Amino acid sequence: MDPLVELTVAGSLAVLFAASTLHKLTALDEWPGVVRNYRVLPAALALPAAGVLLIAGALTAAALFWPGTRHIGACGAGNRNRDSGWPCMITP
Repeated sequence: MDPLVELTVAGSLAVLFAASTLHKLTALDEWPGVVRNYRVLPAALALPAAGVLLIAGALTAAALFWPGTRHIGACGAGNRNRDSGWPCMITP
């Protein structure tokens, strides 16, 4: 893959996940309720799941910034967005 394309895709995804994490942090008291409203998990697990999702988003953004961990961050981004698993094709 062309390095410029790789940097553009990885940088765009990193900014997206960082902005998403920041948005969740600014409304931290509402975030567990958003997770609870999806009704995918029992209500008792909404708070821990919200924390895990928040940390996963931050780690994905951080991993996408550095070339050595970019492929891990790309796979994390692909797994978080199942419809677009193509980011896993970014290689170090």
